[in-house]
Amino acid sequence: MSEIELLLLFIISSALGGLIGVQVERNEKRLFTPGIRTHIIVALLGTLSAVLFTQFSMTYIVYAIFASIILFVMHENIAKTKRLNIFENSFLYEILIVISFICGLLIGSGATYIAVFIAVFISILLYTTPHLHNFSKNISREEIHSTLLFICISAILLPILPNKSYDLTQIKYISSFLPEHFIEALSTISNLNPFIIWSLVVVISALSFTSYVTMKILGEKKGLFLTGLLGGLVSSTALTTSFSISSKTNERLNYLFAGGIILASSIMFFRVFVEILIIAPNLALIMAIPLLITPFVGIGIVYFTFHNYRANLEKHTNLKSPFRIRPALIFGILFTSIIIVSNISLHYFSDMGLYITAVLSGLVDVDAITLSTAQLFRNGTISEFAAIMTISLAVISNTIIKALLTWFLGGFKLFKIASIYFLGLLISYILLLIVVLI
Repeated sequence: MSEIELLLLFIISSALGGLIGVQVERNEKRLFTPGIRTHIIVALLGTLSAVLFTQFSMTYIVYAIFASIILFVMHENIAKTKRLNIFENSFLYEILIVISFICGLLIGSGATYIAVFIAVFISILLYTTPHLHNFSKNISREEIHSTLLFICISAILLPILPNKSYDLTQIKYISSFLPEHFIEALSTISNLNPFIIWSLVVVISALSFTSYVTMKILGEKKGLFLTGLLGGLVSSTALTTSFSISSKTNERLNYLFAGGIILASSIMFFRVFVEILIIAPNLALIMAIPLLITPFVGIGIVYFTFHNYRANLEKHTNLKSPFRIRPALIFGILFTSIIIVSNISLHYFSDMGLYITAVLSGLVDVDAITLSTAQLFRNGTISEFAAIMTISLAVISNTIIKALLTWFLGGFKLFKIASIYFLGLLISYILLLIVVLI
């Protein structure tokens, strides 16, 4: 290893140690805590230890330096206790010293990316500590219970599920009470893979989980755009329902409610694109133009129309927590049902049956029909054109039902405002879709 390469390692090590040290010093409530200089020096010692070990095989030097760091940490904790005359049961800042040393050690050993990840992750945790404390205080017992339950089911159930496709006719006794022509239709369903189905449930729930946690951490004063964007990732239909109901008692905020609804509906197109990309990347590339450009049309409409309004909408948001296991199970059942209905519709009515299924599914949810259609396309069950039309019909159907929800739940005034912008979204998507199909 050349001197320039060694110098680069020490520079990176200093930067990571300094990054952690800066976040430590930002906390002004704690006195006598190791700051930026200490963390830089400790990180450099870690890199120096790794270099001495790898270049000169000085194993004892590494052990001696590490033991010195541990003794230093213990001494600092004892000295701090005497100076403050208070015993603290938190060793966070002492542990951070050890982490800085380990980061330096990893850099000197060649694991630079791991060291960078650890340092950045620790810095983010330190920076967001107040938000994390507020977040933990606002979590209900039911949310904690449901989250733990979902993690257990995902971590335990997913690995043991068989990763192979099943034919419904293989189920015992199913052929004894069904008509022969219906059994023939069921025999075409050979893409029911328990592992894939539950994996998709986990992906969708994780997407909702991330958005929900972000909203809880950032608080309720980030305005219309953040609410609409994150609400669209959780559920644009749920947000539309929530805002429409709230507008009944706050008619003066109708323009703001309409803006939040349009934003959430715009983000839905991004979500659909990501879901297709996960299952069938080739199909996602084909549909990229309408699914990625249409959201910007909606976002542009909201920005130029509503940017003068500053009222806070987030207190009106009543989205159900995605921590709950029931919605995940319902989605899995819905996804499986749509696969079965889609295959039967294809058998009896060809592509037209699939289109009918898409329209009906879109009235409730776009995720299940999108993922099941992408799965059918990946398996070669349906053509490229049929997949594009199916997903598009679901998206259009869902957009129309959200416009009608603003009328039924929010009243004609809200519908009058929102319908114009929903129409703009639909026209944009359809025109861009035509460009793709031509």
